[in-house]
Amino acid sequence: AEVPPAEWRAAVALVPQTPVMLPGTVAENLRAPWALALRRGTPAPDDRVLAVALASVGLGEVALDRDAAKLSVGQAARVAMLRTVLTDPRVLLLDEPDANLDDASAAQVAFMTRTFASRGGAVVRVRHVERGERGARRYRLEGGRLAEESCA
Repeated sequence: AEVPPAEWRAAVALVPQTPVMLPGTVAENLRAPWALALRRGTPAPDDRVLAVALASVGLGEVALDRDAAKLSVGQAARVAMLRTVLTDPRVLLLDEPDANLDDASAAQVAFMTRTFASRGGAVVRVRHVERGERGARRYRLEGGRLAEESCA
């Protein structure tokens, strides 16, 4: 209650399980958060920044002017997560970010998550399937109770 809603929305970002691609190009999708009132007056990343960001997550071959509706599921998942990370939140809430992804795309999503955390961001990731990667803390929800598990 002590945190103003605009500050909360800027600091905490959700990446849903099903990636949402807006009508338009990859560049338009990556810049979509800067069309919101929350970021009014903040310059959106230019094409060079977007191209470098795409390359950093294994999407260097994806043109900025590509129709976002033509992305594969794995590409769309990475673009959706990249769109969120580019807004520089402090906390990422990830709802099964690697669900329905092939191993290569899931590995890229895991890389993006580790990179975000290594830069000081906090990550809360919900997973229903074990993929072998462990977080700093791990919890299991069973029977309506949340219990911490060993990360070893």
